Amino acid sequence: VLESYRDSIEDIMIASNVGLGILGIYSHSQSYQQLGGFWGKAFQRSTFPVVLSEARDSNSDFDQIKAAWDIAKLGLIFGGIFLATVGRDIIAFLTHNKFTEAYAFCALWMIVLIVQYSGRSEEGVLYANDKGILISWLLFISTCVNIVCLLILIPTVGVMGAVLGQLTLH
Repeated sequence: VLESYRDSIEDIMIASNVGLGILGIYSHSQSYQQLGGFWGKAFQRSTFPVVLSEARDSNSDFDQIKAAWDIAKLGLIFGGIFLATVGRDIIAFLTHNKFTEAYAFCALWMIVLIVQYSGRSEEGVLYANDKGILISWLLFISTCVNIVCLLILIPTVGVMGAVLGQLTLH
């Protein structure tokens, strides 16, 4: 529920501090983040049993999951490089030049996704030790911190404040 309020606060802050046009470009750029996020979530769900089994093994160094996530992170890095180099042309073609400037955020979204998907081994340790409530509280706290960041950063540095604020989520 709090994340829905967070999304509304983000949109209101961008619209009131930077303008509706930039909000449209920013919102469009988020669709590319969501595409990467869908891939990351699917990867996370498919590797979660391995994370749990390695988390339950006290002698584990998470070798299997680290190797798997290294490959996933490389995919996000290459996605970011791809979007940074030809993203402008692709977005211009797809949107008939209406949201071409959204490409400026796309490589940044890949960095945000890499940060957000880091620490999955540690999360597995928490789940393996029945700390689901702690994880819920941590998500709640990170969302609250994100809202504060949005309220401070967007008026200060504009729409890039929203991107920077995303680093505090999850």
